[in-house]
Amino acid sequence: NPVGMKEYRRCNENNVDLNRNCMENLPEVAAQRDPNVANYESFRSFLSPEDKLPTPWFSTLGIWWSLLPELCRHGYLALKRAMVSGQYHHPKGLFYGGQERQPSIQRLIEFLDSRPELFRDIPFMLWIDVHTGLGPFGKDSIHYHETMALENSTNLPTSAAEMQEKFFSTAHSVTKSMAKGEASDAFQGYDLTAGMLTSFLAESSQKNNNKPGLFLVQEFGTLPGVLVGRALILDNMLYQHHLSTTVDSESKERYSYRSPWLKKAFYPQSTKWRSSIVKRGVALMLQAIELSTSLAEERRRK
Repeated sequence: NPVGMKEYRRCNENNVDLNRNCMENLPEVAAQRDPNVANYESFRSFLSPEDKLPTPWFSTLGIWWSLLPELCRHGYLALKRAMVSGQYHHPKGLFYGGQERQPSIQRLIEFLDSRPELFRDIPFMLWIDVHTGLGPFGKDSIHYHETMALENSTNLPTSAAEMQEKFFSTAHSVTKSMAKGEASDAFQGYDLTAGMLTSFLAESSQKNNNKPGLFLVQEFGTLPGVLVGRALILDNMLYQHHLSTTVDSESKERYSYRSPWLKKAFYPQSTKWRSSIVKRGVALMLQAIELSTSLAEERRRK
């Protein structure tokens, strides 16, 4: 996502969130998905207000004037679910998954398809997808998928609690299922989410290679969830205003954009935070290698 990196945004040049764009038959799925499956439409006027500029007053006080009644009425988890589940009908809105597969995702898939040796010659596949945003400051929450080739493994714990105790003991929390009532705090509200990269890769690996594999999402907490949500709402408001107004009258080229909120929300300027994620990132890598080695050796013995 080079444009997103340049602009400090989650989305690409089409306002598509690439981590909601990863699925087979995307146009058909997008057309059939209920626009209000997670109550996005119910909260749309608050989450993605149309033609509204995030003035200094709104950014500091006005957004809380709008947010607090919704939080009191519906609760934090309902608003979070409406945001993160992904939607495919509102191109100017938050967590828009698009109507077609985006070039960045297509190139990744083509790269993996063009190198079958990456999967053919390995006994075990390990994928770690690192994210920031939700959960306690500087601590990591882990969500994992295992392929069906591991279903009969005696070395693989059957529950998230066992997985944490045996292999990922230094993580803040470990989640196996995102179903309601089963996910840890960072992954609560994701039960209706579609189009996530790690899930897509796990399903593709299972279908095309049938290799044993473990696919991990490591989510590092930054700010409290309501502040991350505030940053996303304000950024989208300003970006949509930018698209409608900042075009040079002579060259017709658009002036560059850089989010004033999302870098702080997803990459805190804190030495303590950075030190923590480096230590925990290395620790998870070593723990995951230990687990994958154990599972690969078990498979060879069979």
